[in-house]
Amino acid sequence: IRKSIFLCNKKKTSFFLIVMPAEKSLDTAALSNKIGVPHLSFASAEHMQEHLGALPGSASVMGLINDEDDYVQLIIDKEVADEEWFGCNPGINTAHLKMKTSDLINKFLPKINHRAKIMAL
Repeated sequence: IRKSIFLCNKKKTSFFLIVMPAEKSLDTAALSNKIGVPHLSFASAEHMQEHLGALPGSASVMGLINDEDDYVQLIIDKEVADEEWFGCNPGINTAHLKMKTSDLINKFLPKINHRAKIMAL
């Protein structure tokens, strides 16, 4: 089980989709230091709808297909990236998809002109 967290900087000009194991907690201050973006906080429902086409509770890497202007930076926890399988919702939290993690990173994301930054969170 994974969780996806949609964050933004203080000015709401940079957006980040964080994918990590469900049981992990996210230290936004530590992440801010790692990526060099101060004052990360949860993005609004309006920004999530605008950039991912999803409502709160339904953020997903699949929503990046709606991010045609590449505003959202994807960060995947190394633990998730190292797993053989990847599960996520298709943009609504009443269904789930399962795929090889390598297919997500090497096929799907490049096809929609996105890359994942993989780091230990």
